[in-house]
Amino acid sequence: MPASDYLESQVLGHLFGASSWSKPTTLWLAALTTTPEDTGGLVEVSAAEYVRLQYDPSDSNWLLQADGSRINAAALSFAEPTTDWGTVTAIALYDAETGGNLLVYQLLDDAKTLTAGGPLLMFQPGALSWKMNSY
Repeated sequence: MPASDYLESQVLGHLFGASSWSKPTTLWLAALTTTPEDTGGLVEVSAAEYVRLQYDPSDSNWLLQADGSRINAAALSFAEPTTDWGTVTAIALYDAETGGNLLVYQLLDDAKTLTAGGPLLMFQPGALSWKMNSY
């Protein structure tokens, strides 16, 4: 699970420095059409009907696994594409519904091309797995 430079800076400042960081109270799942890097370089889907999905931090939403990872407890579905969205190659978590700070991102095992009237971008329970140091 690659972390953004923003998140790394916040956590390290909190752990080693005098700064304090409070985790976000809301998390927003975004669909990306480029492969991001922790310094940026990402492109989010741009369509009138597209919105990020809110899926907040909690032990009931993100289930702890034996290996220390967290998985989504519920199915997560983006809006139905009424226009072409392009090919989604990654997902990301942000701390805001729009704009905000990129926290982490994850490449999809299989890129998904989304077209008008086509299937939804959906993740079944357990399909999203986030783990620190997963390299």
